[in-house]
Amino acid sequence: MEAVPSFRALTSIVRTHPHLDPDHVVNVTLPQDIAEEIRQLESVAAQGTHTCPPATEASTSQLLDALDADPLRSQRLSKVLAKKYEVKVASELYQQSYVGRRESLAIHAHKDHILDSVRSNRVTILCGTTGCGKTTQLPQYILDEFTQEGRGGECQIVVTQPRRLNAVSIATRIAAERLETVGDTVGYTIRLESRPGTSINFCTSGVLLRLLQSRPDLDGISHLIVDEIHERDINSDFLLILVKDLVIKRPDLRVVLMSATLQSQKFSEFFGGVPIINVQGFSHPVTELFLEDMQEIASNVNFSTKWLKPDADGLVVHRESGESPSGLLEAPGDIDFDAVAFTICHAVNSDRQSGSVLVFLPGWDEIQRTKDILMASEHAAALHILPLHSSVSTEEQAECFAPPPENKVKVILATNIAESGVTIDDVSTVVDVGRAKEKSFVVQRGRTVVGRNDVSTMSRLLTVLASRANSIQRRGRAGRTRPGQVIRLIPKQQFDELYEFQIPEIHRTHLDALCLQILSLNLGCPSQFLQRAIDPPTTESVSSAMRRLYELGAVDEQGEITLLGRRLSMLPVAPHVAKMVLLGTGLGCLDSVLTLASCFDTDPFSSNREIRDVVKLSREEISGGSQSDHITALNAYNTWANARMTKPPDEMDRWANDAALSVVGLQQISKYKMQYRDILSQLGFISRRDGDVLRAVASSDMTARGQHASVVFSKSVATSKFPTELFFDTTEASRCSTDIGLVKAVLCAGFFPNVAIFRDRRRFRNKMENVLHPQSSSVGATLSDEDVANPFFVYEEMLKSDSRVMVRGMTNVSFWAIVLLGTSSKTQIQFRDDLNLAIIDDWIVFRVDSDTLETVYRLKGLIANAIEQHFRDPTDTTNNARLAKLQGIVRQLVNQSMRPNELTESLWADEGMIVAVDEPVAMEGSETSPTRVQLDPEMTSPSASARRTTPQRGG
Repeated sequence: MEAVPSFRALTSIVRTHPHLDPDHVVNVTLPQDIAEEIRQLESVAAQGTHTCPPATEASTSQLLDALDADPLRSQRLSKVLAKKYEVKVASELYQQSYVGRRESLAIHAHKDHILDSVRSNRVTILCGTTGCGKTTQLPQYILDEFTQEGRGGECQIVVTQPRRLNAVSIATRIAAERLETVGDTVGYTIRLESRPGTSINFCTSGVLLRLLQSRPDLDGISHLIVDEIHERDINSDFLLILVKDLVIKRPDLRVVLMSATLQSQKFSEFFGGVPIINVQGFSHPVTELFLEDMQEIASNVNFSTKWLKPDADGLVVHRESGESPSGLLEAPGDIDFDAVAFTICHAVNSDRQSGSVLVFLPGWDEIQRTKDILMASEHAAALHILPLHSSVSTEEQAECFAPPPENKVKVILATNIAESGVTIDDVSTVVDVGRAKEKSFVVQRGRTVVGRNDVSTMSRLLTVLASRANSIQRRGRAGRTRPGQVIRLIPKQQFDELYEFQIPEIHRTHLDALCLQILSLNLGCPSQFLQRAIDPPTTESVSSAMRRLYELGAVDEQGEITLLGRRLSMLPVAPHVAKMVLLGTGLGCLDSVLTLASCFDTDPFSSNREIRDVVKLSREEISGGSQSDHITALNAYNTWANARMTKPPDEMDRWANDAALSVVGLQQISKYKMQYRDILSQLGFISRRDGDVLRAVASSDMTARGQHASVVFSKSVATSKFPTELFFDTTEASRCSTDIGLVKAVLCAGFFPNVAIFRDRRRFRNKMENVLHPQSSSVGATLSDEDVANPFFVYEEMLKSDSRVMVRGMTNVSFWAIVLLGTSSKTQIQFRDDLNLAIIDDWIVFRVDSDTLETVYRLKGLIANAIEQHFRDPTDTTNNARLAKLQGIVRQLVNQSMRPNELTESLWADEGMIVAVDEPVAMEGSETSPTRVQLDPEMTSPSASARRTTPQRGG
């Protein structure tokens, strides 16, 4: 008879928790020794008054130094600039190579008008078409005017660019026009790299926002130029609000907003009706053809495809019917690649001047499909086909600007990376498919971790119709040096219905980092502040971001920033990644977490899609059985490091190529790690005297003798570009960096509530979706029932693509990782004492008795208090000792095997491992000088490192 109440209770629990997963109910018990240790630990309320010191990136700090000027320095600089100006204008090289070209630019005719407006108005809007010279000439016009007046030292110009590549290339070009090198009068500051100039400095919008944290009024800057404002990236839109306030506080500051499109009136009204100057650049005539024209041309030669036939339908999508939930205009149907190839070949055959053909496609897959068709065509021998995509190497990108081989026509297959900042002079024809990839997010409603009837978000990677502004930019790539044509593979009717401009990024991305930055700059309530944006985001988007920040502990219940939030805002990563980094310092796995944080920005594997099968095999081998995309990336870095410290430099490129690793990406990861660790040092989480920093460098003298790389142990935490160095943290904060269970638990702390449960091959489920598919490149895509160590996975994000919902960036985690570090005090954990069942977030179920659950709650409270105190005062020795004991308990639990229930003999256990970096013992020597030691050159492959490395378990 007792079964009846239990049955009723089970029926009730299923009814009240419709998302519940009954197939994976784990038995949770605590070993007696751990329970006793928990009882012995006292839960002490976190106390302390440690103040969060300001942290400034090294590159931004160098820019600050360049902007600091006293009257004497300004006078000296004025004299230096005047002398340089005299030398330049008297130079025969300058007169022959640059004067004529600069004066031929369209902006030259407007020079006096522009300078007069800049002098007379706090804000000027300069709208100039591509190639008019606004970006390279305006900063020089302003500086030269000050210099000729003897006031050059008073002129400090900062120019923002949306992309790092543009900041560097434009600074280099201006320096050349002034017969100088970068770092003299003209310089740049981007992430990880700074070569500041004395008077003109280019930087990204993100760097300027970091600068504003240290210098809210931009003291020392006389002119601020914000370029490419029409691109509407989130940093630029945020910056415009700050600039609007800044020109009131700084009436002496002169601001110029530059755009390549005619959206200038909207920006003018935003700043209260400031003057607009339009500059029309010269270009040769460009003929414009549409899909209807190509249909006629194809008909004349009896060629027909889905698009290239007179009665083709379904090729026009109207705004009302074609809008996605995010407001983007989705492209109708799939691309007709045969039509694209036919159009390219027609352009090649009809161009008697043998100019190049530039083709705009949405992404890499479309580039590859088009290339395959062209290579299989009868015209292949006459074509020199080149991809222009962010993933191709610098050398391959450079080929796009070089002349093609003799008797070949250059065909460049590009994404929107070629719309601006890239000038290929010999392009005579642009083929525009009229589409682009846009990432946006859509709102899902349901019960979430924070409360009932809440919302969550899911990213969507859409192929959308390009805006009219994008289309104009693409057209401008032709006709630079000769008459040209643009062939738009969309109907004229569709072109007329395009949006004027692309959807601002602030409307299609998460706002967590932006809201946190607003709070860290003491700008008030994010919701109210963002209502002042030129195109304010929805209230729901801001509220969703604030809820996620609350769950992270970055804001309190009133929406005020916490001390943890201020800490998180100092790191140039997403807030949830920043929290992982800080947890890594407290839980003793910092080096691994630094690598993981760096890999979110850079993939250590080759991005060459032509060797994707090789990359996939390399991922599987390097994964070390971890069943984790993140640990796989970490192992790739550590494996490469072992090879770097044992192999001659001349063998490394071949080795990395065989392992399908990206050397450029791995070097970038090393730089990011150094940057993050420097900030942690400034925040007090790591003492600069706390152990050694291991950096492997190629020793030229040893290389000359054919010997192996040497290792330098350095006490300092220096920052530089260090292109050939490796960075590893070898301090006490990284003592457990190879404990895979602990590292995965830290990942869980950052990703929760993004939890998915394995169902069967290539299928997962989560709370909101019954069927989820891993990305094809994920380790989760190849797992079978027999392979899965634990059914629980955390993931970075959900992606909606066509009819499938996918998850990106997966890691298999222990159930204890979810309970101890994934859930927080804000997470709903409901307990049914009649069934001895606990339910996390309304869907993850585990069996536990009330006494054990109470002990688990107590352990979670101890961990939370110790971590909170660590965030408040990382130098608290008493708390650090307590945290070390708690870390030991966490390691034991997350690494132990679990039996899901009494009915099965199988165990849930993590068998993966983290590749350890071979750390040699330094020879005796002076502490103040580096010690070079020779390393064992045994390792010859990624698998060799894996075989020689054993996983570090808890205990």
